[in-house]
Parts: sequence; C-alpha cells; structure tokens
Amino acid sequence: MKSKVIIGISIVAAFFVGLEFGITHPKSSFYEQNNQNVYRGYASDVSIYVMALNAYRRGDAKGCANILENSLESSLFALNNGYSTLAKQPDNSIYQTLKDARVYRTKYQWGQDNAKMTDDVEHTMTAGVDRVLSLGK
Repeated sequence: MKSKVIIGISIVAAFFVGLEFGITHPKSSFYEQNNQNVYRGYASDVSIYVMALNAYRRGDAKGCANILENSLESSLFALNNGYSTLAKQPDNSIYQTLKDARVYRTKYQWGQDNAKMTDDVEHTMTAGVDRVLSLGK
C-alpha cells in the first residue's frame, strides 16, 4: 500500500514538473529555433551575395548573372511550396515582388544552359515557377 502511494505521488509530481517545464521551455525553444532558421536563411543569402559580388569584382559579369539568375529561380520555386497559402491570403508586397519577377522573367528568359538538370526536374521547376509567378498580376 505504501509503495502505491509513493508511486502515485511520484506520478503526480512528475506530471506537475513536466507541465511546468512544458509551459515555459517550449516557448523559448520554439522562438530560438525559429530565429535560428531565419538567421540561416539570411546567412544563405549572404553566401549568394558574396559569390555574386566576387564574380562581379573579378570582371565575370556572366558568372555574376548566372548566380543571381539561379538564386531568383530557386527562390521563386521555393515560394511555389506556399502557393495555396499565398493565393488564399493575399499580401500586396509579395504580389508586387512576384509581379516584378514576372516582368523580369518575361523580358529575360532564364538561361537554363547554366543549370545541369534532367528534363523532368527542369519541367517541374519551370511549372512551379510559372505557377507562383501567376500570382503577380
């Protein structure tokens, strides 16, 4: 009987300790993790800017353009993953950016010769980019 009481009290104590820890800890962890992901995105952007600027500074305008073109295409393709959310929750700043990208893409077609892709991947990527650009009307 004594051991059942001790086990019961231990379970209740563990529940309250876990509850208290769960209430306070995950919030800070979520925000820290989210911020870390945001910072990783910025660091990735910095890496791309450095590569493009290095190409530009050494006089390799085509290399610089290729880096920026591929980055643009990748970012547009990534936005395609959120297409349904973007379509349901219009955001004028995002739509204006997509409109600018669509106008740019119409004027300057993506030089796909600088990317080594299979026809399947190229088709999927192009379809996704075209889909997300359709939001920028």
